[in-house]
Amino acid sequence: MNNSSFLPLWGPYGKKYAGISKITRVEGHPAARFDFLAVPGVMGFDIRLPNVTVPSAYHPWEASPDLGFQSYRHELEWKDRVFADVSYARIDEHSVLCRTELVNNSEKTKNFVVNFFYSLELPVGKPFEPLLPEKCDFLNACDYSAFEYASPRPWDRQNPDGMKKGVFPDHRFSSGEGLGDRIDKWHVPHKKLMPFGAVKGDRVSYNIVFKHSYDSPVLVVRYRSVAIEYVDGEMDKCIRQKESKDSAVFSVLGKKLVLPPSNGMAYSVLPLNKLEKELVFVSEGTGAVEFDFFAVVEQGDEKLIISKNKNEAPQKAEYIPETEISAGGGFLMHSKYAGCEDEFFLRIYDENTRFRKVESGCLEDCLSARMSNADESFDDLTESFTGAFSRKHSDNGFFENTITHMIFVEPGKAAVRYAVISDREEKARTIDELER
Repeated sequence: MNNSSFLPLWGPYGKKYAGISKITRVEGHPAARFDFLAVPGVMGFDIRLPNVTVPSAYHPWEASPDLGFQSYRHELEWKDRVFADVSYARIDEHSVLCRTELVNNSEKTKNFVVNFFYSLELPVGKPFEPLLPEKCDFLNACDYSAFEYASPRPWDRQNPDGMKKGVFPDHRFSSGEGLGDRIDKWHVPHKKLMPFGAVKGDRVSYNIVFKHSYDSPVLVVRYRSVAIEYVDGEMDKCIRQKESKDSAVFSVLGKKLVLPPSNGMAYSVLPLNKLEKELVFVSEGTGAVEFDFFAVVEQGDEKLIISKNKNEAPQKAEYIPETEISAGGGFLMHSKYAGCEDEFFLRIYDENTRFRKVESGCLEDCLSARMSNADESFDDLTESFTGAFSRKHSDNGFFENTITHMIFVEPGKAAVRYAVISDREEKARTIDELER
């Protein structure tokens, strides 16, 4: 089923800045996101980024029910003296018009600028992909039939972020998710809730249909050790994680599964006398653990799993595109990201345009005075003036930046600037076509 029957391909899906986004696919990343935003300002004055997590002098203004149109008002000089209305309107399935109207109700002529930023937002890292022998029954730890803490949590039936009970995101685990207990407990320190496996009776069950038969089956478990210590801190009996020193022990199929302490991801092997349709792991309460996966293989093949996967290294995300810029009726930027199924095109309908880059995933690392100035001496947006402060790099990522400048607006007047963002190359449109 085409998801666009529920939500448009382009929509207000950004989690950092207000703008327009498209969910796309990048090799190894099932849920990448392309973000585009317009940031209006006045030359040489403070630039306020439309950060969706904090008050940022912008306001959601209007939206259509089908999300084919949304607009935002940016306060540039309080109150309604100088402002900008930025709207995103669907042209077709592939293209969106960004229209920025700059309004000057002050007594002096204003020199406006409009920054356009776009980036590819990826998960923290590519999920771990285990290498397994051909004869293997694989079970992701998150695909349980029942998961129970011996000490119930107040949030057991409604977990944060809509996550399944006990499941948390982490690219070090296969499928990008692990099973354990990572929900913060600082607000209930009196309950002294211990992580999964640290209390006797913690349990998880699985229903499994074996595809293979085995002469000497062994169970391979990929896991990570966890420990929690109660210490005096700013909050009474605050909970803090530390390195584990205790083995976690679980009963399974009448045997003891011992999971020695580890600093990172580790493996444990348990020979099995029998196979049953239900696997139940019950904690002995000796140590805490986070599970990744379980694999039943023929004896001897466990060495293949451990040897092939022990040197797993995180893969670097490819944030930086190959970008080509061509002129004619404005400018066209064409960006290709490694492994991305989409290519992206930004057409700017203004000759007074310059191009810059931000080697950070956080636009707040940029100096406001640099973002509002189009002179080439201001192009390194994260460099502090005179070197008085160290350069910031708050988040991995990369932004292409286009600045349209020298937009002089007289008192009581307004000016409009246009840009079209698309996932395919399209012909330039006239202003009349864009305004229809």
